[in-house]
Amino acid sequence: MLFLKFILVIFSLHHCISADEFRILIMMPSIPAVPFNSLRVGPGALIAVDKINDDPTLLAGHNITYDILDTLCDGVNTLGKTVDLITDRTYAAFIGPLCSTVCRLTARLAVYYNLPTFSSICTDNEMLNKDEFTTLVRTYGPQFKLGNFFRSICDAFNWKIISVINDDFVIWKVPMAGIISAVQDANFTISYHYEGNFEDEQIVDILTEAVRFSRIIVFGMKGEIVRQFMIAANRMGLINGEYAFLCIWHYEDLVAFGDFSWDQSDEEENTLVKEAYEALLFLADLEPDTDEFVEFSHEVKSRTASEFGYTYAEDEKISLLVGAMHDSVYLYAVALNETLAENKSAYDGLTIARRMYDRIDLPGVMQMTLDANGDMDADYMLNDMQYNNDGEFK
Repeated sequence: MLFLKFILVIFSLHHCISADEFRILIMMPSIPAVPFNSLRVGPGALIAVDKINDDPTLLAGHNITYDILDTLCDGVNTLGKTVDLITDRTYAAFIGPLCSTVCRLTARLAVYYNLPTFSSICTDNEMLNKDEFTTLVRTYGPQFKLGNFFRSICDAFNWKIISVINDDFVIWKVPMAGIISAVQDANFTISYHYEGNFEDEQIVDILTEAVRFSRIIVFGMKGEIVRQFMIAANRMGLINGEYAFLCIWHYEDLVAFGDFSWDQSDEEENTLVKEAYEALLFLADLEPDTDEFVEFSHEVKSRTASEFGYTYAEDEKISLLVGAMHDSVYLYAVALNETLAENKSAYDGLTIARRMYDRIDLPGVMQMTLDANGDMDADYMLNDMQYNNDGEFK
């Protein structure tokens, strides 16, 4: 596939940085199962590099060049390969890595070499410690912020006892850990927690245990499995106004998060799901609604088709993470530009990273705010299914 040409691309074995060039190392995995794989987020980074290099007002007289390293979400191997690379050439910054298992290692390495790390994921709470990860900036909200959002919902409805059911795959395990940590910090009770895989015959048993001590059930799993749980809930008589069901659904991505639509099977099950979904709330990321993000979406789809060999379906949305990846590169360039304007070193990673701490309405396609800890101040929304003006249930 065409996108493979971008994986583990090293443009020369030995390279000396010229005075007008800043080389960055972009680290991301090629694993199809994760929503932040190179196919999904890579175009965002490349669009940002082109935008920076084409802007005469940003890094005037300088260019951004890059190498791309496929991490495969393997911390030890990526750490070794990164050491090999920085031995051979000079890097000005790390972009990524995206998996927390890798980030906890390479971000520490970056501190040792005083390189800034701008990552669009690395959401584990471990990376909150900026006394240790001193040069790390994160352009996607750490999962404790999703947890705090959920806790605010619990406060609003006076929910104190929660049951949690989640898949053990990392894209569900990590955000659910943020939710569990937040509610436990508030002295709420996790009365039941199931983490693992799901077989059809397990669903009723798991749900039966979950509702023994709690009327609030939180799911973290693919949409098709949530649907089966809600069918079971309806058949068990739980859609009666006495139970509340919530699930994590960051944004629409059929590959990563599955299909949450109600209309998937025979008429009987569709009816059960439609009834049950009226008791289901969705914890979702707030999507940008600007013209700039719409234009960026079109460019991502075009670059993905021409350079990565993947064609989006007509109604398929891009991942929010590709926007965060774009802004990781772009905001690094903004911080570097500000540093150069003050005649300070372009290779002082601590200074460059700290320029992005406590900043609001930053330029970039996500127009994000970074908090006083250098992490995206994420916005979330609580959605439900209902009939629209056309009589559609969505």
